[in-house]
Amino acid sequence: MHDLVERLYRDLAVTQDLGLGMILWMSHFFPGATCSKVLRERSLATLGRMWIDPSGYFCRGPGLPTVKFAFTNYGVSIGLQAIRTWSEREHARQQFFATYRSHDRYDRDAITHVMGCSSCVPGRLLTWNRRLGRCRPGPRPIHLDAALLLLRSQGIPEPSSWVLRGVEPQQPGSWVPRPPAAPESRYHRRRWRPAACGHTGPPRDPGRR
Repeated sequence: MHDLVERLYRDLAVTQDLGLGMILWMSHFFPGATCSKVLRERSLATLGRMWIDPSGYFCRGPGLPTVKFAFTNYGVSIGLQAIRTWSEREHARQQFFATYRSHDRYDRDAITHVMGCSSCVPGRLLTWNRRLGRCRPGPRPIHLDAALLLLRSQGIPEPSSWVLRGVEPQQPGSWVPRPPAAPESRYHRRRWRPAACGHTGPPRDPGRR
């Protein structure tokens, strides 16, 4: 992978919104590397030409100001949060897509809602969240309520009990960190197998051969 990046990054020119977001996200794993710095600067310059103001979204590519997709904008959001920049644009983008409707299958497709929730609660997608050892909001206050607002805006009923990235509701409108679960033993992971695999009987005694 290192050799591949070293050969290509100098001439790599990505002009698609989701691709640019993923480059920014990948660059934050090695922020000090020359290739990361070059690709980050190049990607931000391209995204700057794709930002549609005052509407508040990134178009699909340069020269396509009216073409936009919610799930690709969520991908750009993850990339921008990874490098902790343009928080004001992230806020405007979040407000725009909270009520936006494309009136096609992307309003219903799972990818839109999965990417939306990942954008609102990036959790361990970001390395600086991993170093903290817990899930935290992004560089600006982004809470799970935003993910629920996204689901409600798309007409999806709110589950009665949610567990998402280590966060769960205690009462309506109140979200608190969930304590980390104890690590599972190798025996625990092995003994609970789905019936589809043919393991329908009681778990085998680990002391038996």
